[in-house]
Parts: sequence; C-alpha cells; structure tokens
Amino acid sequence: MAESVHPAPAVAATPAVAPAAAPVPGDRFVRAQAETLSAGSRRAFRALVPLICPVADGPDFPATIDRVEGYVLGQLVYMNPVIRWAFGPLCRLVDWSPLWRLRGLRPLRMLPPAKATAHLAAMMHSRWALVRNVLYPVKALMLAGYYDQPEVHTAMHYEPVPFIRSRVSFRGRLMAGEAARPDDALMDLPEEVTR
Repeated sequence: MAESVHPAPAVAATPAVAPAAAPVPGDRFVRAQAETLSAGSRRAFRALVPLICPVADGPDFPATIDRVEGYVLGQLVYMNPVIRWAFGPLCRLVDWSPLWRLRGLRPLRMLPPAKATAHLAAMMHSRWALVRNVLYPVKALMLAGYYDQPEVHTAMHYEPVPFIRSRVSFRGRLMAGEAARPDDALMDLPEEVTR
C-alpha cells in the first residue's frame, strides 16, 4: 500500500514512527487509535520482523522494527475484527512453530537467523494449507509495513506520494462539484463503456 497522505498513528511504547505527508487541507479524516499487542505477541512480532523483512539487505534506516510495528498496528484497526483479534496469537504461533511442527523445542527468536529463516521458508512451502495460512497474514502485514517506508521507496525508485496526492486532489474537485477531466482517467476506457 502506498504511503498515506495522513499522519502516521502514534504507537504506545514505540519511540519512532515513519514520517508522513501533511494532511490535505479540508480533509476531516481522523485516524483511529492504533491497535495494541500483548507483551508476548509484541515480543514475537518484533523478533519476526528481521526474519521476514529484508532488513539486513535493504536500505539502512533508524528504528526499522519500531516503524514497521507502528504501520502494522495502525492498519490493524481498519481490518476485519477476526484479523485484529487473531494477529497477535498468529505472531506467537509463527514464533513457536518449530515446536508445533516438531522441528525443535525453541521459538524462532532463539534460533540462529539462517535456521529461523529456513524454517519460515519451509512453512511458506508446506503441503499443508493450514501451516501456510498461519504465516500468510503475519508475513503480508510485516512486508507491507516494511515496503511502505520512505527509505525503501527511495531505494526502489518508487514515488507513490505524488500519485496519491493527485487522486486526493481529484476527489476534492469532484466533491466540490467539478466535472472530471479527460486527464483524470487512469487509463483509456473501452469504447462500449464510454457510450
């Protein structure tokens, strides 16, 4: 997901949050209070971020784990209540997956990074859908939080903010009663749609 045009949510006990673009004047959107995790879920979450995200190989930026955590907890409040409720326990399940997959007695956070990463790769390619489905939401949200950081955008030569601002401006014009212009279209519509 591209960087929000609204301020990033403050997260309790998180010293750094990704900088965000200023709100659009006249926009009345107010972010909901960020979700929280129990101490055990938070410990598992923070241990999994460097195993799932390419932190060691990607751009170096301060408070990486804090910023990914701030992003994920800020997004969780807008998700289905089942996902909100399940995310923390899923982080703990993934962390303790060596035990329930009969691959060891210690959680991933206590394994050498190479071994823990290999275990996660084996989970992703498991023949059992249930094993894969335990990891999918955790991995997806963490990667979204990592890849939405400005330093990662810069390293990838990805600039979503100007595009988002143009769409927000377009929406503002529509809300003010102005008609859409031809250059507002994102793509050419098929002829049968324009008739």
